[in-house]
Amino acid sequence: MKIAVDTYGCTHNQADGELISNQIKKIKNAEESNVEESDIVILNTCAVKNKTQSRMLSKIKQYREQGKKVLVAGCLPRVNTEILEELQAPMVDINSIEKIPKAIMEIQKGKKPVHFSEKHLNKLRMDQNETKNTKKTYGIVPIAEGCLGNCSYCGVKNSRGNLTSYPEKDILKEAKRHLAEGKKEIYITAEDTGCYGKDLEEKTNLPRLIQALANLEGEFKVRVGMMNPEHTLQIKEELTKALQNEKIYKFLHIPVQSGSNKVLKDMNRRYTVQKFLELVNYLKKEVKDINLATDIIVGYPTERKEHFQETIELIKNTELDIVNISRFHPRPNTVGNTLKQLTSQTLKERSIELTKQVKEISKNKNKQYLGKTMETLVTETDEENSFGRTNNYKKVKLEKTNRDKVKVKITNASSRGLTGKQINT
Repeated sequence: MKIAVDTYGCTHNQADGELISNQIKKIKNAEESNVEESDIVILNTCAVKNKTQSRMLSKIKQYREQGKKVLVAGCLPRVNTEILEELQAPMVDINSIEKIPKAIMEIQKGKKPVHFSEKHLNKLRMDQNETKNTKKTYGIVPIAEGCLGNCSYCGVKNSRGNLTSYPEKDILKEAKRHLAEGKKEIYITAEDTGCYGKDLEEKTNLPRLIQALANLEGEFKVRVGMMNPEHTLQIKEELTKALQNEKIYKFLHIPVQSGSNKVLKDMNRRYTVQKFLELVNYLKKEVKDINLATDIIVGYPTERKEHFQETIELIKNTELDIVNISRFHPRPNTVGNTLKQLTSQTLKERSIELTKQVKEISKNKNKQYLGKTMETLVTETDEENSFGRTNNYKKVKLEKTNRDKVKVKITNASSRGLTGKQINT
């Protein structure tokens, strides 16, 4: 019996995909294969947007038409249980990964198993084996599951639930495992890394965890995952100190979602535009060349024209390096799904306008690096070029090299990244 794991979505889901692969090893007379050769596909789904959900449903149909059996894992089973029940799809939720061997055996007997659990697993204490994708230069280390928020647009909350932080010792052990495999980067991930530790008895938080990771032996970089402005504000002093360590990328991803206090309140985001501005200004002052990313949702149902213009102004005033733009789409079992939606044309127009502003800002930000020499960690190489990350996580394209770390003089800049020439030292 050949079983494939087909994973989509965020870094947290990618980490879950590795755990799912490890469960296949426990199934008698089973081996992991690619999708083409498989008898059964474990579809590790993402459900953050309608568009993504539609792609997942198309995959189920596609694999069934190819004569394969499908077990649906990941976020979709919790985000939209009803639609999967209509398809009579076997399911395991993100808290039931250890039930996959049982579910596979039930599928083989012609059953349609559904395994859900309300209790978070400590996934760092599940059986660990070598990471499947050895080509990647990074190892993903989840530091928590769930969050402390209850945003009115978010379906992921229905899947990942409330915050469960993992003990620091388990996180360090997992990071050491990746480093022992030769990984150059450690990506720490969660739904909100900024609230890490708030539910633990041990006195810890994100900056202390980052510092502990930086104290591990070896040459590597740590990339800190997405964090909510609300919690980042509470740890900003400690966080900026931790970011001074050369092993930590000077990069933060802090989604603001809107430049309107009215819309933020409607979204149930517990901070103001003014507080976000305060945070951005503080980070830029305390951490030289910090690379800041944010997310914006355009077209939330209560967003009027004047609210959107406030978002445009916020983006202009903050001049962030990266702005990820999403058009609002209602998700099942959320407040946003109960509201009267804006027209698709309105969403399209606002998305285009904001994208134009963002590209110009990103291009101008990257132009500031022209002529500078930057230490770069080489993270991937294709037939023609190598690609790397600077100390502040800027992506650099350079001529093909077999070295792990190089100095690069930046020769070109666009909204998407930098191009440089290696300096021989």
